[in-house]
Amino acid sequence: MSLYTILIVDDDAIVRESIGALLEADDRRLFSTGSGQEALDLSAKLLPDVILLDVMMPHMDGYEVAQRLRANPTLAEVPILMITALDDR
Repeated sequence: MSLYTILIVDDDAIVRESIGALLEADDRRLFSTGSGQEALDLSAKLLPDVILLDVMMPHMDGYEVAQRLRANPTLAEVPILMITALDDR
């Protein structure tokens, strides 16, 4: 059985816990952080299979995190799913 590594990035701890609870399974390793910079650091260490990334975060928003991930050749192909409570498309 292969393990899938998922990184959850959201500044709201309750949201991180809720998403983690929904995704919890034996074939998944879940990691989470509330900081854009820590998301970049963890991504470089973990090489996740997918990143769930909040759009609205303090200090470094999800767009900047995604831009920096795409600029890193090692992480450029990691799928990023943007998550947000914003209702504007």
